[in-house]
Amino acid sequence: MFGGVSEKRTLGQIAKFGPQNGFYRKGAEVDGDIPIIKMKELFAGDEICNTESIDKVALTADEMNRFSLSEDDLLFGRRSLVPEGAGKCVRISASCGKIIFESSILRMRIDSSVVQPLFVQYWFKTPQGESEMSKIRSGTTIIGIKGSDLKNVQIPVPSLDLQNAFIAFFNQADKSGFINSNRGL
Repeated sequence: MFGGVSEKRTLGQIAKFGPQNGFYRKGAEVDGDIPIIKMKELFAGDEICNTESIDKVALTADEMNRFSLSEDDLLFGRRSLVPEGAGKCVRISASCGKIIFESSILRMRIDSSVVQPLFVQYWFKTPQGESEMSKIRSGTTIIGIKGSDLKNVQIPVPSLDLQNAFIAFFNQADKSGFINSNRGL
């Protein structure tokens, strides 16, 4: 679909900020009231917002400012016991209230005036996106990606109209089961 798109940019060039490592502080899990996204939530689906059943931590105001998530933030698995977990990309789908992410996850906030976050997320599910992610994975027992490598991954940057067409195509293909059964785009 993007064979004719010549413009590519790195994730770092299209990000408002990031990648950023998530929160960790020993003892924060005691008496916490702020939901924290962990790797298990990344495996639960492609969008995150329901925070009812996830773990909670106690934070300082500074920690809350540094690790708060916003709608359309992209989260990437930073390390995992399984290769497909390292680099798995999910999106914060809607305003979830106060919510943060843990240290096994990287966050990027994409400049949506250039590239739609949903386009980036879906692109990582294409064979090209999966190939780019596999190039930056490393490790044996625990597989991981580095933020510095993620920042340098190049993605196609088609017009917003083409991005919207790709998103619509991807949504329709996903509904039909085509993507899961064929892994093709």
